[in-house]
Amino acid sequence: MRLKSTLKYAVAATALAIGAFQAAPALAQADSSFFAEGGVYLEADSVTYERENGRYIAEGNVEARYEERVVRAGRVEYLPSTGQVFASGGVTIIEANGTVEYAQDVELTDDLSTGLAESFSIRLPNDGKAMASYASRKGEKNQLTNAVYTACPIPEDISAKPTWRLRARKVVQDNEEEMIYYRDAVFEVKGVPVFYAPFFAHPDPAVERKSGLLMPTFGLSSKTGAWYQQPVYWAVTPSQDLTITPRVMTNVNPLIGFEYTKRFFSGVVELEGSGTYEQLFGSEGDKFGDEKLRGHIFGSGLFSINEDWSWGFGVERVSDDLYLDRYDLNESDTRRGIYAAERKRLISQLFVAGQDENSYNTAAVVDFQGLRANEDDDTLPQVLPIVESRHFFDLDSFGRVETVFDGVALTRSDGVDYRRATGELDWKARWVSSGGFVAEPFAFGRVDFYDISDAIDPITRDETDDDFSRLLGLAGVDLTYPFYRPGESVDWMIEPRLQLIAAAGDNDDFLSLASGITAGTANLVNQDSLTLDLGESNLFQLNKFTGFDRWEEGLRANYGARVSALWGRDAKATLFLGQSLRDNTDFLPEESGLASKRSDYVVEASYEPDRRWKLGTQVRLDEDDFETQRLAVNAQYRGEFIRASAEYINFSNDFSRRGPQEEMDASLEWWVRENWSIGYGAKIDMDEGEFRRQYLSLGYEDCCTAVRLVYQDNNVSDRALGPSESIVLRFSLKSLGAFGTR
Repeated sequence: MRLKSTLKYAVAATALAIGAFQAAPALAQADSSFFAEGGVYLEADSVTYERENGRYIAEGNVEARYEERVVRAGRVEYLPSTGQVFASGGVTIIEANGTVEYAQDVELTDDLSTGLAESFSIRLPNDGKAMASYASRKGEKNQLTNAVYTACPIPEDISAKPTWRLRARKVVQDNEEEMIYYRDAVFEVKGVPVFYAPFFAHPDPAVERKSGLLMPTFGLSSKTGAWYQQPVYWAVTPSQDLTITPRVMTNVNPLIGFEYTKRFFSGVVELEGSGTYEQLFGSEGDKFGDEKLRGHIFGSGLFSINEDWSWGFGVERVSDDLYLDRYDLNESDTRRGIYAAERKRLISQLFVAGQDENSYNTAAVVDFQGLRANEDDDTLPQVLPIVESRHFFDLDSFGRVETVFDGVALTRSDGVDYRRATGELDWKARWVSSGGFVAEPFAFGRVDFYDISDAIDPITRDETDDDFSRLLGLAGVDLTYPFYRPGESVDWMIEPRLQLIAAAGDNDDFLSLASGITAGTANLVNQDSLTLDLGESNLFQLNKFTGFDRWEEGLRANYGARVSALWGRDAKATLFLGQSLRDNTDFLPEESGLASKRSDYVVEASYEPDRRWKLGTQVRLDEDDFETQRLAVNAQYRGEFIRASAEYINFSNDFSRRGPQEEMDASLEWWVRENWSIGYGAKIDMDEGEFRRQYLSLGYEDCCTAVRLVYQDNNVSDRALGPSESIVLRFSLKSLGAFGTR
């Protein structure tokens, strides 16, 4: 909360204006405007000097300006003999940052050491407003008496109350300590007191960093029991800070968390983590195993080497797989480095990267930690290293050439060791005829070198080593001819596309080593192309597999067309239909939709009649009987009083690693009154006929307040941690921050 004293700025601006009076001529009537020493400009309807008492008086629309500060008043008096200044008649002080302060009367000394203001109020740039009966300044301390602060609009009806406000008998702003102290503070909601503190203090909001206590949080959990945590912030130096957060719990031993940031001239390091000495425990707090040190650490660093190059690191480690879930800590979606891991896997990395307008280069070493059930970290690879270098060359009308070098070495404590080096040359061009016909020819050549060791032969079950190379190449053309037809009410666009590719490769050694490998066993060679799912996004990819290990050989034609209709201001509808034809289906997985010479049909459609509605579907149909292989339908509505979304997926014919899936995910938020809403959401596993997640919420929101009470039911088990229920309360007060219980 910002409660800057009126005197801190009012005194400064007014007293600076006093210099103007001292420089004024000793006349009964001085000029109505003039500059004083120090660059102060004073303007008033009249400026008068009274010789009998040595008093200067400025009256009528008095305005004093010094640099970017403006002081306005109806009347200003200055007594040089006593050093007293009186400003009255609705004093207004406008600061450079937009802060506006008001007082009915102001009295101060010309050296700014003491001062007093009556009927004081202030409006801050963040919409915060403070009022006080009196405001005074003495030295480095500003004091408000009978003060009120809020960031909510002040009702015109004086009997009405803002959504919330903070009242205090006395507020002291200590500019030397950079702290604000409250006596008898009361937090009110709609005028009703809900919280009282005899003493309260926090750093001055105008100060960016200040050591001290942060807002505590508390909650109740079936796992850890009732808990309370108190963050302590330490501004160690101007370039580094540390937050230590002890958490005490009734069911288990205390936990200590920390966050550390260190800023350097060339970069920054950020670390967070926690630690405890405890046994393992389940959903109901039942303990088992030995007591020992447990914890986690997440961190990242990024540093500039020069304008184009940088280096950095990322670290993610936990003591045991379920540590984060047991203590309700977040796995976090933050990317700590240039590579990201899948959910329930942690990744640590050290990297260097360089990029300019014609090249991109990276090198990194990477290590993984698995958090999934039945996953042995010894089978996860260490990447020592992975290197990528791409360079682009513009050939003007002849297109563009890209050269690629990519290399990786994967080492496992238990399992296959894999090393690959790849060199690639890629050419593309784009030619457009006067009639709008677009032809994009391309050619691609690649050489791969493999070295495999400690592989288990699928037939003899003996360890085997092998090394081999292969040459890959393709050439083709991408043809499009869009049509556009405007109409009186609907505009139509048709975009047919045909892609012809001839691809060759020496896959004999690759296929021989991988013979007998199925989706249910370790794939010795295929390390980076484990999934393939046909859709519009990859129908026209030169190689539909991700990564380098799998390759599409032979002749193929990918074709499709998109039809779009546009009408009104924002309305549109689209339909896409596509398929792939090929003469070679070797090594294409059954579930991909590409295992036959004629692929499944890809259908995607969307419909947006206005800004409120958005409907879409993605379908994959069998090439022979049009049976649905994969289906996803989503709908969204955002109206004035109702917001709703729903998504249905059906992958029942998908026999990939995740297995068949059919589920529904839906949510609804209904604003039953102007500021009040209720919400419901659910995720249903339709294969099992069970709710996996449900929540019910009640919310209030206006321009200065947001409150949300949520009941959650999570019907998911992971080893010792089973289903759980919780009630979450979150509220945010504009300019004061967000708070919550869990």
